Parts: sequence; structure tokens; C-alpha cells
Amino acid sequence: MSGGGAGPPGGGEVAKAKGCRKALLRSYGLLLMAGSSCTFSVVSLLVSLLVTDFPVYQIVSIRFFMQWGCAALTLLVQRKSPCFDRRDLSPMVARSVFGIISMVTFYMALKHFPMASASVIRFTSPAMVVVLARVLYKEPFGWTESISTIVSTVGVVFVAQPTFIFGAHQDEASDDTVGGGSGTPAQTGIAIGLAFAAAVSAAFAFLGIRRVNRVPPFVTTFVFSFTGFLTITPVAFIYGQMKWPSSFGQTI
Repeated sequence: MSGGGAGPPGGGEVAKAKGCRKALLRSYGLLLMAGSSCTFSVVSLLVSLLVTDFPVYQIVSIRFFMQWGCAALTLLVQRKSPCFDRRDLSPMVARSVFGIISMVTFYMALKHFPMASASVIRFTSPAMVVVLARVLYKEPFGWTESISTIVSTVGVVFVAQPTFIFGAHQDEASDDTVGGGSGTPAQTGIAIGLAFAAAVSAAFAFLGIRRVNRVPPFVTTFVFSFTGFLTITPVAFIYGQMKWPSSFGQTI
């Protein structure tokens, strides 16, 4: 006869299966994050190549239109509605506004700041999310989060190389440089500020996404891209600098 502390038959297997399921879900999330980072880097490279020939607002408008089309097609195939609960309106608006600001400022930064350096600064937004989540939502902030935030900050300092620490440095861009990334010291300084603004705005956008976890991801993407397209397209036309691609490569 078994003792009173014995668990039900198969209890160990059930717990092991649950543990494996959690590990798989965690790995799946990490894979999605890695895929998102790779896609972001590829898009940043393409924007860096185009930003010297096309206005930033035009690039952003086309990006939003393509993103909205993909999200709308996905929702149509899945037979899901793009509507969401009114309780999620405020975080959805915050996600859209800060997401639009982040995209515009980052693309502007790519015009006069190297893509690799601008991307490094932009990728500090997760560390900012940790700090903001602690301040706004009282989420845990332990040694791991502290060390990660410090390392990210030190890395950004070495990338941005502010003149009050490293002194004046010359632009390494040459006549053979393709795409954006070059400019005067003043333009480079403004571009660094824009990259930081993109990182901060992205952090607030991520916090908005976390607040709408009840909303399906493609609905969030649909609303964000549609709002961005309606907001940025009139600005692109007002500036009156819309251009047609001059080659098949630019069209692709």
C-alpha cells in the first residue's frame, strides 16, 4: 500500500510533459524574436540603400501600405475581424503613435548615420522596455535586468561615440559608399539623436503591445499599419517630393 504522500499514477509524466511544452513555447518565442530581428536588419539595409534617392516619408508610406496589405490578407484567409474591444483602444493608439514615430525617426537616422550603428542604438529598446516596465507597471527588475541594461548602455556609448567622451572624429564615408550613412558632423549628431528617439519610441510601442495581449497579433499589425499609412501618406504628398523608381532594382 502506498504512502499518503504518493502522487497520482502518471503524475511525473504529466509534469514532465508540461515542462517540455513550456520549454517549446519559450523556444518558439525566441525563434520568432530572432526572425523578427533578422527581418528588421534586412529592411534597414534596403532603406539605407534607398534613403538617398527617395524621401523618407514616401518610403515609410509604402512600407505601411505593404504591411497593411499583408495583415489584411492574413486576416481574410483566417476569416478574422480586425475589430477589437474598446478597452484596448488606449494601448492600441499608443502602440500606433509610438510605432509611427519610431519608424520615421529611425529611417531619418539612416540617411546620415551608418546602418549598423543606427541599428545597434535602435536595438537598445528592449533594455528600455525593462526599465519602463519597472517604473510604469512595477514589474521585477533584478540583477539580470540591471546588468543587461548597463551592458546595452555601454555598448551604445561606444557606437555613438559622443564627442564629450571621445572627442571629434571624422566621417569614414568615401565616394564609394552606397546608400545613406554619411553627412556632416552636425548631421551625424542629429542622426544619433533620431536613432535614440527611435529606440525610446519603440520601447513605448512594445509596452503598448504588451497591454493588448488579448488582441490577435495580426489585428494589432493591421491597425498599426493602416493608421500609419493614413497618417504618413498625406505628409509625403504635402512635401511634394514623391518619386517613381528609376530602375527595376529600386522597384523590387
